[in-house]
Amino acid sequence: MTNIKIENAKPVFKPVRNPFMIKLNKRTEITEMKDDLHDFPKYTFFLIPFSEISKFQQNNEYFLGITLIHIILLQI
Repeated sequence: MTNIKIENAKPVFKPVRNPFMIKLNKRTEITEMKDDLHDFPKYTFFLIPFSEISKFQQNNEYFLGITLIHIILLQI
């Protein structure tokens, strides 16, 4: 990637638990890598046990998104 900006992560609705975020703009260029980097994670996630989901009900520090929607639909 070129023409990106590294900033401190926003204090709310963070999709990952990291202190920084990449900000893209209209000049950002993304080039597909042909090399498979085995030591670089392709996906990141943080699993929360179902028993602890209620602790995050009014907490907007991290974005729970789709996971929370699936739980609501399963309860209907």
